[in-house]
Amino acid sequence: MAKERPDIIQGSEADGAAEERPRWLADRLQWFQGLKFGLFLHWGPYCQWGCIESWPLVEADTWARPDDLRAWVERERDLARSRRDYFALNTTFNPTQFDAAEWAKAAEYAGMKYVCFTTKHHDGFCMFDTKTTDYRVPHPDCPFHADPRANIAKGVFDAFRARDFGVSCYFSKSDWHSPYYWSPDFPNPDRNVNYDPTQHPDLWEQFVRFVHAQIEELMTASGPIDALWLDGGQVRPPAPLARPGVVPLRGSDIHLLGAPNPLPWRSGDGHAEVTLPEQLPCEHAWVLRFPHSRADSPQH
Repeated sequence: MAKERPDIIQGSEADGAAEERPRWLADRLQWFQGLKFGLFLHWGPYCQWGCIESWPLVEADTWARPDDLRAWVERERDLARSRRDYFALNTTFNPTQFDAAEWAKAAEYAGMKYVCFTTKHHDGFCMFDTKTTDYRVPHPDCPFHADPRANIAKGVFDAFRARDFGVSCYFSKSDWHSPYYWSPDFPNPDRNVNYDPTQHPDLWEQFVRFVHAQIEELMTASGPIDALWLDGGQVRPPAPLARPGVVPLRGSDIHLLGAPNPLPWRSGDGHAEVTLPEQLPCEHAWVLRFPHSRADSPQH
């Protein structure tokens, strides 16, 4: 049995309790379960440090800063210095050997049938083009911005679609770079939003709009998406601020499966709906993790 990781919040059967599944959702679940074997890709500027994605930023998560982590040692185990330098990794991220077609070819050879790619992890760096933040690959701060492959997420999705793969879009609701989630006005000792949304509802509303805008960009400008994987299950409004979670995407033709911290999507008359809170009634769609050495992580 794999050891539980502290960056993963385990769900429960109660989380999956829901109303009777609509026919489209049952069909999509059957489709996904039939794929069996897929590739889950975490990749971003943190590969330059050979560290786990995002988690070294969190003061409380000391497990993500092991004593033998070179980047941590070089910064004299100073969290403020490490955070500053981690958030600046976008300025040296220049993956000139990036070749999504080769990844897709290798995955097909291995017998895989779908890909799930990290469009944004908790550190907030966007591997896709977005109008919501400068913290993205296609921005002059990143040396790879002028490369025609700078919209990395779209390039990955296109390459895998070309080999008839299912395409899953990983997106983190947590965003530790966003001032609407980790406000600079308050300490940020752990992974959670660092203010009380009931005391600062305007700040929380800005964060909600920010997240919705990014999801809309991904769902409308990345080609057909088969599944949306939302990470950060703890990111949800307190009861006083809860509201029906519907995000209209006008002009979209989307019919996809959410998993396993999902937003189930449903096509409508010219729009799609995102339903919150997000837990999919799914007993058998799961992910197996195949560990690898940090030393094997590609730098470019």
